[in-house]
This record gives sequence, structure tokens and C-alpha cells, in this order.
Amino acid sequence: MFYAHRSDRFKFIMCTNGRCGSTLTKRWYLAIHGRDLPVPGDHTSVHNALPYEDEDLHVARASFNGHPYFKFIVVRNPWERLVSFYKVWVVSNQSNHEGLGRDCSFEKMVEQIEKEGPKDAHVVPQLEGVEGLKMDKVVYLEDIKSGMKEVCQACNIEFDESQFSVRIFEAPLINGNPIKDIHKATGHEIVERDYWPEWRLFYTESLRDRVSKIYAKDIEAFGYQWPSLDGDVEYPRPEPAKETSEPAEKPPEAVEKPAEPAKRSSKRRKSSLR
Repeated sequence: MFYAHRSDRFKFIMCTNGRCGSTLTKRWYLAIHGRDLPVPGDHTSVHNALPYEDEDLHVARASFNGHPYFKFIVVRNPWERLVSFYKVWVVSNQSNHEGLGRDCSFEKMVEQIEKEGPKDAHVVPQLEGVEGLKMDKVVYLEDIKSGMKEVCQACNIEFDESQFSVRIFEAPLINGNPIKDIHKATGHEIVERDYWPEWRLFYTESLRDRVSKIYAKDIEAFGYQWPSLDGDVEYPRPEPAKETSEPAEKPPEAVEKPAEPAKRSSKRRKSSLR
């Protein structure tokens, strides 16, 4: 989506997307401009203070490439972003433009998006509306501290590392009672068991490939690869507990295997928006 906020004081244009750290970057924007900050965790107040479509700070798409300010966009791993949307807006908040609630599993949500296309701003492809626009910097949420440090250096802004603390690559969060085939579990089951696993566990090979097709342009434009950007931390998938010492039986052909992580490369692909 094309959401752009201009800073005449620091001469930059910041582009954001839903579920791509927009609350974090908006808080930063408010802070460097001396605006009052909502209490941490109050997402609504942040977006009210700096709406996605702020007429006073907006930059017309037609004049974007010719604008002299430093331009950057914050993006996120599409596979992870979709799971984040499912956890927050489908299961937890039950408030989204896809019309989905806790009766829905992650797999069923993917099926609906495949059939009808993404509608909610939090799942619309990140490249939509910004194709053809030239960015001076693509900031990856997975590496936001180093990315925003470069933005601050380019715009002569004092960099405060504490403003960009995210949990993207901390140890996988696995609470509550494990659920087999989490991609098929309803939101009710997830809430009842208080089971909020790390995002990769929601994917089978099939789901990974299907979501890859939905966000093919994002993946290509921003250089993403499964399981994430090249060189980022890869966490091993937890092994299931063995009930006996007997070798496990071979699963039926119809059972989908968990998605295997891609081999890591020593080079990070470059974004095509530069």
C-alpha cells in the first residue's frame, strides 16, 4: 500500500505498511518531531496521532520520484507478516476486513485470500501502490536497527537504538499446550490452549508455496527467501517427543510434511526498488 509521511524538518519521506512495524516507526517519527508519545503498547493512539493517510504530511504518488527528500520504506518477511496478521487480527482481535474470526484456521484463511484476494490493509501486498517508485533505502523489519541507523545518518538525525526494539528474532515463542498441525487449528483452540508458536510452525511445504504465489511480487522485489532474508538466524523446528523406543511409522502420503528451511546463502539479495 502507498502510505507516505513527509518530514520537512528532516527532509525525508517514510513509507509504511500494516504489520510491518508501522507502530514502531510512527512512534519514532513522533519522537523526533517532539510530539507527545502515547504509552507503549497503545497502538490505536499512535495511529490516531499519525494516521496512515495524513493529508498534511502526505506526498502525492505522481510527484514521489521527483521529490528531493530522502525516501525509504519499511518492509517485512511476507510469510511471517501473514502469520502475524492471523494471530493478531483474526484470533486475538477478531476485527479485520477479511471477515474472519476464531472459527477460522490459518489454512482456511489462506484459502480465502487465494479465492478472493487480500482485502485487509494488513495483508495487501507491500509492493501494491509503490511499484515504480524509487527508494533511497529499503529497511527490513528483521534488521530494523541497522536499517534505521542508516536512515538517521542520511537525514542527520540522532540515532537512539532503544527506539527500535523488536522481538522478531528472539527465541521462538512456544507457550501453553502444543497443538499438532497448528495450521489446521481454529482460533478457539489456540486461545484455549494458550499456544502461540513461532511463525514457521504454521507452514507446511504446500502452504509455504501457496503463500509464496500470493506475495510473489513482494518476495522478488524485496529479495526475501524462505525462511527469511539470507544470513538471518534460522531456528530449528522442535522435534516431537518420542512415546516409545520403537521407530516411528512412515506417515501416510496424504499427510503434509513441515516446510524445510531453505539453505542459507552468504549473500543477501538486493531490493529492486533502489
